[in-house]
Amino acid sequence: MSLKLFSNNASTTLSAAITSGATTLSVTSGAGTLFPNPAAGQNFTFTLIKSGTPTTFEICLCTARSGDTFSTIVRAQEGTTALAWNAGDTVALLPTAAGLTGFTQFDDLQKQLGNYAPDTGAANAYVVTLSPALAANVVGMPIRWIAGHTNTGASTFNGLALVLPSGAALSGGEIVGGALCTSVYDGARFQLTESAYASAASVSALASGIGATFVGYVPTSFGYAPSIVPLSVFGLASAAVYAARLEGNIATSGVGTMATVITPNTGSITAIGAGIASNSGSGNQVAQDYGNVANMSGISLWNGIAQQIRYTGTFSMPAGATSISLQMSVSSGTFSVAAGMNLVLTRVA
Repeated sequence: MSLKLFSNNASTTLSAAITSGATTLSVTSGAGTLFPNPAAGQNFTFTLIKSGTPTTFEICLCTARSGDTFSTIVRAQEGTTALAWNAGDTVALLPTAAGLTGFTQFDDLQKQLGNYAPDTGAANAYVVTLSPALAANVVGMPIRWIAGHTNTGASTFNGLALVLPSGAALSGGEIVGGALCTSVYDGARFQLTESAYASAASVSALASGIGATFVGYVPTSFGYAPSIVPLSVFGLASAAVYAARLEGNIATSGVGTMATVITPNTGSITAIGAGIASNSGSGNQVAQDYGNVANMSGISLWNGIAQQIRYTGTFSMPAGATSISLQMSVSSGTFSVAAGMNLVLTRVA
């Protein structure tokens, strides 16, 4: 789509007659500077008006101007007819119906149709083409899209890496076919800021001092997959020590074990001491030590039974890290959050 150009009080007359098929015209000497000077991909609309007969007019586009010469013009716009014009007829940059209709109005802002399109790519290689197409990716611009496929691992978006806001690559299950997603270009790649999983499961820390507590909530019926990243926490303090508690209820299919991994946006977290992982279901109670809060594993799963789980542990953030992503996976079958789940982080050092 071409960019429209405008100028104030641009009105003059033809310096010479033109035929109905002419694609250039010249205006009175020195008056050309009243009009815009389009570059590639730009144009302005002007109107030719018969001298003494203002009801006879023709709307045209100019895509190139050199001094007083409109060197490339497109005739008979907006339902008008290409006519022959005489020297002395008016050439003016005036508002037109199509020009005004083309401006963004309030309902256009509400709909935001310009940054939405369906995915036409494949699983792990998502392709979204906006209309009008972008000349280049714009840093910070959100692109909304309906995913055509569920991802099974690391993915791309319009040919560039698609990552979590933490910078971590996708691992599978973060995007669900048919779900509405949002990607934002960060200058080098696209960040998946909203999806069937990630949209309802991120929280920004509002404080960073000792005792500051952040609660991330994974809502009821939060999808299912063998492996998902259900929660991200942003704005944490670099090199700080946090006590972590993840607790809630899950429903599973298949018998196996469940593991949880906490990944910072840079470096690796360091576990401090041991923690406890436990679950209960159908009268069964399992509790065991685990040595690394970054890799909390060994939870036993009970096929088809809603289970309450709880992990606790303490870890330190690496220098330079300010956010974490929490990934949950099962060794067999699938799982879903049955009645909500909380991740509570409290800074202790």
